[in-house]
Amino acid sequence: MRINGNAIRPGNIIEHNGRLWRVAKIQHTQPGKGGAYLQAEMKDIRDGTKLNERFRAAESVEKVRLDKRSSSFSSPTIFFRKD
Repeated sequence: MRINGNAIRPGNIIEHNGRLWRVAKIQHTQPGKGGAYLQAEMKDIRDGTKLNERFRAAESVEKVRLDKRSSSFSSPTIFFRKD
């Protein structure tokens, strides 16, 4: 499901630059010059690297929903799908 930049909330999982990110913190900023934007601190799902990214309201990102399913593997498996 695509959402616009100002609809991002902490705890959301988004796909950005081909990777899955969990949004940790957000801050709405309206500078004196130029348009408003949302500053998001995100953490990569796989390796834990952090990224600070700015999103404008006109930009859209892919929101991902993670599903946890039990399986017969030796460890739990996490699947993701795009809505």
